[in-house]
Amino acid sequence: MQSFSYRSKRGFTLIETMVVIAILAILLGMTMYNQSRNLTRSTFNQDMEMFTATLKEAGTTAKKLGMINIEGETNSERIAPTQKQDDESNIMTNKYCLWVLKEKMSPDAKAPTYIRSSGIICKRGLVNVQTTQTFQEEKSKKVNMGVWIDLYEMETPDVVLGGVLDATQTRLSEGDIKARIIFQPNSLPRKAGSISISLEEGEKDVNAVRWQRIDIERSGVITVNTVDREGRLDKATQDEKVIDNK
Repeated sequence: MQSFSYRSKRGFTLIETMVVIAILAILLGMTMYNQSRNLTRSTFNQDMEMFTATLKEAGTTAKKLGMINIEGETNSERIAPTQKQDDESNIMTNKYCLWVLKEKMSPDAKAPTYIRSSGIICKRGLVNVQTTQTFQEEKSKKVNMGVWIDLYEMETPDVVLGGVLDATQTRLSEGDIKARIIFQPNSLPRKAGSISISLEEGEKDVNAVRWQRIDIERSGVITVNTVDREGRLDKATQDEKVIDNK
C-alpha cells in the first residue's frame, strides 16, 4: 500500500513583502541621491572650467579694445597689478553665484555696456565664495570704458541676460555685486588675488569641504586648484615665513 505525504505550500506574508519593498525603496533612494550628487558635482566642475576660461579670455578681449577708463583715476595702458593678498573672506554663503563678463567701448555715459558672456556656478546647487580683499574693493570702481567681470549674489539660478546691460534688467542690481575683476589693455588684471568657490553639500566638518581656488597672478597667469579649507591659506603663509626667515 503506497502512502502519500503532503507539504503545505505557503507564499510571502504581507509583512515580509512590505519589508522587501522598504529595503528596495531605501536602496533606490540611496542610488538616486548619489547620482544626483555626482551630477551636481560634475556640473559644478564644468561651470568652474568655463568661468576660468572666461577669465583667461577677458585679458585678450581687453587687449583688443585697447583702452581703459575708470572714473576718478588717471588711466595708463600699463599698470602693474598689486601684490596678491593671501587673506580671503566670505562674500557669499549658500547662494547662487552669477558671473558676467562686461565690455564698454566708449567713456560716453550714454554708451551701452555689453554682456559678452555670463554663467551660474552652479544651477544645480548653492555655493560658498571667498575672495581676496583686492577684488572686493574693485566693485566700488566705476568702469567708464574697458573690460571686466562682476560676481553677483543671487537667490535663484533663473537669470536670463541679453546682449546689452540696461535699466530693464533689474535683476542685476549694484547691491548684488560682491566682487569685480578689471582687465587692462596690456591683458593684465588691475589687481591680483584669489577666488575660492565650494559647492554647498551640508558637510558637518568644514575641513572636509573641497574648494576650487582660482589664483590670478600679477603676471596675468591664471591657475585653478582643488584645495581643502584647512590648508588653503595657512600652509602657504607658513611656507612664506620659512623662506623669509632663511
